[in-house]
Amino acid sequence: MSKRLYGIAVVGFGGMGSQHINLLRGMPEFFITGICDIDSQRKEIAGAQGLPVYVDFKTVVYDPNASIVLIATPNHLHKENRTELQEMIKAVELSQRIFVVHQNRRWDEDFLAIQKINDENIIGDIFHLESRVHGSRGIPVTCVRKRSTVAA
Repeated sequence: MSKRLYGIAVVGFGGMGSQHINLLRGMPEFFITGICDIDSQRKEIAGAQGLPVYVDFKTVVYDPNASIVLIATPNHLHKENRTELQEMIKAVELSQRIFVVHQNRRWDEDFLAIQKINDENIIGDIFHLESRVHGSRGIPVTCVRKRSTVAA
């Protein structure tokens, strides 16, 4: 039985995007259809690594070889509210694609412990909770570095 190959386009070729690419290279079920980034230097780095580079996000969306689009943009470029989320859901419905939000912290032990405490009402109603996560280089998630935007 042959395995199915999935084409993946990666949007955002910074820290997380390049890390995803490195992991994907070792997974035979996937092939990288290309990367998309607003930063011309990141596009050059990707090209130098032999990765195809999309001209803009529209070419990613309409690429028939990209069955998965992995969005690895910096936190300050993430959608922030319900209205923006509804816009994304509408776009997904129009494209007849599947949309999944990856919340990698939901399986961490500390998160699961707090979830259990809340679900079992061990300490009563939780009205405030703070959690800090440090990124791969020790940078707190709350300290977002600004990145210049380039018109696509």
